[in-house]
Amino acid sequence: MCWLELLTHYYYKIHYQPGNQNCAADALSQRAELQPPDSGDKKPMFLIPPENFMELVACKARMTQADWEGLAEVFIAALTVSDADLLSAAQTLLVNWADKPEGLVWEDGLGWKDRRIWIPESDELWVKVLGLYHDSPVTGHLGTSGTLELVARSYWRWNTMDWIARYIQGCHICWCMKHWNQHKLGKLQPIPTPDGPWQWIQLDFMGKLPKSDGFNTIYIVSNCLTKMAHFIPTTTDISAPNLMRLHI
Repeated sequence: MCWLELLTHYYYKIHYQPGNQNCAADALSQRAELQPPDSGDKKPMFLIPPENFMELVACKARMTQADWEGLAEVFIAALTVSDADLLSAAQTLLVNWADKPEGLVWEDGLGWKDRRIWIPESDELWVKVLGLYHDSPVTGHLGTSGTLELVARSYWRWNTMDWIARYIQGCHICWCMKHWNQHKLGKLQPIPTPDGPWQWIQLDFMGKLPKSDGFNTIYIVSNCLTKMAHFIPTTTDISAPNLMRLHI
């Protein structure tokens, strides 16, 4: 969504460009001096009428950074409209909740810590919390860090980060709409089959074992084709030259 945030800082019009005049549609060719002289598109043809857009007062006002931050707080505050139901459910659940953290300041049946409300570790209750601060159209299905920042303003619980991460990983809308920002996994590469025995071997150590005749480790050499194996007694402190002689 970075491109969408970037476009919000510009005023632009969407209009139709005939195909025969759009043969080189790139950033360097769309200049006024390159417009064909016989172009019939003197006036832009709007695909979406301007009256279908809601004009914001903020577009005409000269808003400072502080004004935008205040406007953002107003939108975020709109999320707390249904917080009353959430806090009421938390108060009901806290009556019989046994495992309560220490250091809470209790007020109106709710536990406070660092000016945040403790919500019990109930999956049903925290699904409602994430419904407000992640699934809401105002928040726009933020990622783990963004959702955590919104939730941590008002609420907290043990392992908040892990719980939010697991919730977002299971969000159906996020999986369907968000672009995967990692390389696609490659195809499985099958291991080729050796042409004969002992062309491909595997080496391993088994130990540390109880001492027997001065040895406490078993050096295992197995054949990948026939699964035949040799078990050679050795020690855990064997050096590389001695291991090479042992292998040969």
